[in-house]
This record gives sequence, structure tokens and C-alpha cells, in this order.
Amino acid sequence: MISLKKITFVSLLVISLNLVSQNFTWKRGSCLRDYTGNHGIKGTASQGNNPGARRGAMTWTDGSGKLWLFGGFGWDQANNLNELNDLWKYDPITNQWAWMSGDSIAGQNGVYGIQGQAAISNKPGARSDGVTWIDASGNLWLFGGNGFDKTSAYPNFLNDVWKYTVANNRWTWVGGTDTVLQTPNYGLKSFGAASNDPGARAGSANWQDPAGDLWLFGGKVYSGFLNDFWKYNVATNQWTWLAGDSLLNQGGSYSSAPLFPGAHSFSSYWKDPAGDFWMFGGGGFTPTVTAWDVLSDLWKYEPSTDTWFFVNGSTQGSRPGVYGGNGTIYTHPGARTGGPGWTDAAGLLWLFGGEGRDMNSTYGFLNDVWRYDQNSGIWTSTKVNYTVNLLGKFGPLGITSNTVIPGSRLSGAVWTDAATNTAWMMGGYGKDSAGTIGYLSDLWLIETCPATPTSTNMALCDHAVTGVLKYSISQADFSVYPNPSNGQFTLNLGTFEEKTKLCLYDISGRKVMESTMTEKENVIRTQLSNGVYSYEIYQSARLVGSGKLVIQNE
Repeated sequence: MISLKKITFVSLLVISLNLVSQNFTWKRGSCLRDYTGNHGIKGTASQGNNPGARRGAMTWTDGSGKLWLFGGFGWDQANNLNELNDLWKYDPITNQWAWMSGDSIAGQNGVYGIQGQAAISNKPGARSDGVTWIDASGNLWLFGGNGFDKTSAYPNFLNDVWKYTVANNRWTWVGGTDTVLQTPNYGLKSFGAASNDPGARAGSANWQDPAGDLWLFGGKVYSGFLNDFWKYNVATNQWTWLAGDSLLNQGGSYSSAPLFPGAHSFSSYWKDPAGDFWMFGGGGFTPTVTAWDVLSDLWKYEPSTDTWFFVNGSTQGSRPGVYGGNGTIYTHPGARTGGPGWTDAAGLLWLFGGEGRDMNSTYGFLNDVWRYDQNSGIWTSTKVNYTVNLLGKFGPLGITSNTVIPGSRLSGAVWTDAATNTAWMMGGYGKDSAGTIGYLSDLWLIETCPATPTSTNMALCDHAVTGVLKYSISQADFSVYPNPSNGQFTLNLGTFEEKTKLCLYDISGRKVMESTMTEKENVIRTQLSNGVYSYEIYQSARLVGSGKLVIQNE
């Protein structure tokens, strides 16, 4: 029996203003785990270049929108699994990587040179989970992590401070020691000194202020976890211990003033447009969690008042998530560690995945997407993947869609580009497209849609609302018939635009046909074999429709 497949688009009048979503685009890298990468020629961008699979890599976004990536733990191009120290630059315009500095072989020691002096031979040792920031001159800064010092045979915690000058491709060892496992020297609270040092650590939450200085909270050290709070002054090269404890595994204060977080590591963290610092979850301790556990507490620090606020969440560990397409005071992410976060242009805080608890309190890798609105105080799950260990849905390279999503993972590298209101994510450790766990190399573009859509951005957004499947900026009516068909079908465009394109994909996500529409009613002839195919309709390079097409040849 011939049926009519009809996709109806509705106008902006039905949109609820509290809704928000995002689209993912798989841009580069492998959809399978443990890809070894290809460095190419140092300093030369190429379509064939790609960093190997890794987790815990460190990132910067420079003033021109280029994305920088350093190290992590993963695979080199010679099939070695270890800490890495390669520095990469990605150009979103050309979609190409360039290997800029460091080594193509994993497990390398650092070359420190003379402290304070740049040299072409200088390079940080291989490492993961360090802290990064950019100063007012556009220099890239790096602190600590877990990796190799100048001579160590095995990785351990670091406290060195490095500066990379983009203009001359030189590293400078600025501060800290050139050996692993340096213990902290706290000095007096609130007083900076040349002898102060936070010591070797990894997985710290961190923020940058308008002066280009670094603020650092907690992290993991060799024998435990910290809740100390530090500031590093770039101009004076001095650390100041601001608050928190000098002892390990402290629970903090959640109800008695002054409020202060317990020991946390590998938390999600953000800075909002007002300059306030936010931190969610991670692994650590609270007054009621006296043995390490995954956490779900949300904190805010106001630099202007030097005050910490316990915003919401639980003091208990391993809290399961409560999901819902429309956020309420009851929805919240489950406890987790290693979930990358980013802030959009509207000041909304976004969170992807990590390792922790799903809605059933099952522990594993997550790929849920959350948005926190600090004005309403509500968490909303915008991609309701509420169980752990889900594989990635990749689709074709370069195609933006709300049906694709990275696989469950922790410790993916993330960048934010405020100029375009986009975020980027690469790699991590988790599930690939085949459902196998390993180190990942996939690079994703994340387009976040604002809470109040407009006619210029709505076409990129797909919102999950009961009874409404799709949105478009105008009243449009598309029909595809017959469906099932024998390979010949008609696409009728209620609103025709000259730049309308139809793409067909097989069940693996491979594009099998692309056709440009020339009129309102178009007869499409294919020679495809029997099966279920997905289609996407684009107008002026914007995805405006999608669905399934069944081909049944007699």
C-alpha cells in the first residue's frame, strides 16, 4: 500500500522561551577508538593531519578563533600509548590541523632550558590534565598536570609553569620545578610570594580573570585530593594561597559560613559573562562524603566579593540524574567526573557527559547534554540520553544535525568560540560508533541555540517538545511520496528556494545520493537497493527537514 510521508514545519509562534538545544557536527577524526593519528610536517596544515586518540588534552582558543591542543594521554602515530606533548593548531575555516611543536612520539621528557628564557629547543614534557589560559598578549600558558619532567622514566604529578609565544613558536619555562612530585609551599593566606607554590597536581578547576591571571581550585595529588584555592599573577610570576585547606581530603563547609567546597578534582567548570566562576561535581569529598565519590554539587565564586556560594545539588555522593526535556526545579545531572563544560553567548552553562551515575544510578560513561540557567536556577537536559555507555551516532562528516551525538565519554577536550557562539569537543575516553570503549579522536562542532530564538538563528535549532517534531523559521510544507517507493519518488517543496538540496544516507550513515532541486515538485530517480534510508533537506545550507525513506523494489 502506498503511503504519504509528510513533514510539517511550524512557525516560531509555538516556541516556548525556556527551551534550548544544540546541534552536533562531526568534523574530523575517526569514529572508531584508538586512532593513532598523523602528524604530517611540523608547522604545515594539511587535510591528512590529525591528532591521535587521547583523553585529558589541554586547550586554548586564540584571538583569531584558532583552536590549540596540547598533549593528553593516548596514542601516537607509532602506535605507542602514553602521555603526549604534541602541540596542534586547528583552523575551523579550512578544517585542517597543523602540528606546531613537541614530539610525534609519546612518553617524552621536557627540555626546560634556562628559566625565563625562550628557546627553540625548549618543550614541556608529555602530560595530561594540566591547566591552560591565555594572557592579554595572546600567549598560551600551561601549568602542571600528570606527566614527565626533565628526566623521569614514568609519569607523575607536575607543578611547572610554561608560556608558549605564538608569534615565534617558542616555549619558555616560567616557574615551578623541573622535577615531579613537588610538595606545596602555602605561605601566608592572601599574601603572594616568590616562594609560594601550589605543588604538583592534575585535574584542577581553573578560571582566568580580565587581567590574564589564573585562578586555581583543588585537584588530585599523589596521595589524595585538595580543596585549596590559588591565584597566579602573570606579571609578578607569584602564587597566592587565597583560601581552603592545606590538608588532603577535606569536606569543606556547605551550611555554615564561610561556605567553601570540599576537595574536588576533574570537576566541570565555567566562567559567566559577569566574571563569576562556577564548578560542578567531579570526584572528591563533602561533609557527608568521607571516602572519595563522584559528586553533583554546584558552586559559584564571586571574585568581586570574595565569596563562595553553594548553589544547589547534593552533599551526598553518587546521586542519580533526574531528566526531563523541559527543566524544572527537580531536574539535575547525576554525579559525575570529567564532564567538559562551556558557556554560550547568553551566559548559559553547558555540560556534556563524563563518568558517573545515570537516572538508574548505574555507573559508567555518559553522553547526556545539560544546560544550566543561572537566572532561573534550573537544569535542563537537552539531549535526553539518560543511560550510561551509549555509542556515538556520527552520521556523515560535516553534516549538521540534531540526530547525531558523540558517544559516551569522559575527559574530552573542549573549546569555546564566543565570536560564533559555538563550542568544539575532541576525543576523550569512552564509546566509539561501534560501541567499543577506548581512546577517541573525533572532533565535533557544537552549535548552541539561545533560549530566545530569532529568525536568524532558529533554522539551526531542533527542540524536543511534545507534539512538535521540528521547527522552521517559516511556514513550510514538504512531502515525500510514495513511501515506500521502488526507487523513484517525488519531493514536493511547499516553499521553494533556489539553494534546496536533498541528501540520502544508508543505514551506516554513508551518503549515497545528493541532488539539487530545480523546482517546487521534483521527481527523484535512484538505483538504490532495497532498504531503509534517511534523508535530509537543506535550504541555503541549513538543515530544514529530515526523515526515513523505504525502498522496496519488486
